[in-house]
Amino acid sequence: MKCALFGYGYWGRILEKTIRTFAVDLTVIDPNLGIGTDQDLELCSHVFVATPASTHFDLVKNLLNRKKEVFCEKPLTFKTEEVDELYRIADRQNCSLFVDWTFLFNEAVNNLKRKIDNRDFGEIISVSAKRLNKGPQRTDASARWDLASHDLSIILHLFDKSPINTSWFDFYRSKDSQVSDTCVGILKFDNFDAIIEASWEHPIKDRTWKFAFSNGILHWDDATGSSTFNGEEINFEPSATPLSNAVESFLYQKFNTKKITKQITKILEWNQN
Repeated sequence: MKCALFGYGYWGRILEKTIRTFAVDLTVIDPNLGIGTDQDLELCSHVFVATPASTHFDLVKNLLNRKKEVFCEKPLTFKTEEVDELYRIADRQNCSLFVDWTFLFNEAVNNLKRKIDNRDFGEIISVSAKRLNKGPQRTDASARWDLASHDLSIILHLFDKSPINTSWFDFYRSKDSQVSDTCVGILKFDNFDAIIEASWEHPIKDRTWKFAFSNGILHWDDATGSSTFNGEEINFEPSATPLSNAVESFLYQKFNTKKITKQITKILEWNQN
């Protein structure tokens, strides 16, 4: 299988290491760095896109029209109509379009999902998610699209529902931020509510989740990988890294991200300034 990695910045280098653990012939292409050529790209059947989000629509559209199988980092685009267009092209060209919603391939999340589906915790009442830290400045995607999108993907994946109403509040903690660095999302579902807080301009790192169920309280700390229900630790056998699971799912078509990508884009667009 001949593959190309388009984009060789910070995340592209991380993605390259994972791709090379699979039995593929990988070519790295980054016109901005003078790496690779269009001829190299033409020889590849599968393309991984790790470029800024603002470039995704035009680049992915071009790749799909060239009948390439495409793996794209999130967000795919910032507009529902563009997402719809890209999937129409993918369907017409009989190509896969895979978006890397990392936490769909996180074993801690999927272990919780199995327990939720089995009703081990009872009925869900409310969810609180925090993704806060003092991290690198983003210039392309806001905290809503870059950070809160992770938490939204987890909620949609765990409960397989879309909210009936959503409010987003985007703001700046730093005067130097080029896009809103902080957001709060309030999501109302038919039988529970969720609050998402996300920021890369927060003095304390906090990656914790609190779920209120009818049978008790579930705590999950993504930073440490630990989870407890009513104070008792929940154990599971970890598998490969989420990124490795995502790459495998793309290469061997084990998971279709079309539905959740459309859901997430539509929800993140609500009351967009």
